[in-house]
Amino acid sequence: MSSSKITKSASNIYTDLDKLNIPTFLKYLLKIIKNSFLSIFQFFTPWAIVLSALFYAGNFQYYQNSLLLISVIVSLYGLMIIYYYPRRLVIPYFDLNVSNDSNGSNDSNGSNKKQFGALFDLVFHQVPLILILLKYNRKIRGDNLLLGLIFSALYIIINNPNKVYQFKCENCDNNGKTDVERCFVSCFILNLSVILLTLSILVILALELQKTSYKN
Repeated sequence: MSSSKITKSASNIYTDLDKLNIPTFLKYLLKIIKNSFLSIFQFFTPWAIVLSALFYAGNFQYYQNSLLLISVIVSLYGLMIIYYYPRRLVIPYFDLNVSNDSNGSNDSNGSNKKQFGALFDLVFHQVPLILILLKYNRKIRGDNLLLGLIFSALYIIINNPNKVYQFKCENCDNNGKTDVERCFVSCFILNLSVILLTLSILVILALELQKTSYKN
């Protein structure tokens, strides 16, 4: 191959690369990754799944009580959100609407939504708890749950569960007739959980400080 042909081939390659507009491509790629991350981790379940994966990988063995607590929270709230109120879970960026409410319709679309909602709850809310229970080792001395409580509190601080899960606690009367009472009950449970979470952290920290003072 002559030098002129090599030069021409190299020039075509550079032209094609320039047409790709790599900086713009990378910009959009990073934007997609960022939006995907924020959309997924606005929910508490991915936090629990990541911790569970680390636990199964051999890490956090000492903190298995905390991971069990987090998995129980995900399991119970998953049941409430999918089956009681608000009976749907919307992930905006992925245009995913997980619903167990067919809005009174008996058509195949409503039935499929309910089946998908039940399957989603089973896979992402209940299976992680089952796996933690299977892996749980009673021979290992458990932790004091502080890690699980702090992770839960950190999630509440970073995100707003009322907004993320669409509880509409600020105005339950705007719900449908059948959901007004369910909204009040769910919001009461949510607020009570936050209060109990805060009190539990304070009590455990106080006990740990007391133990430290006794040792000194």
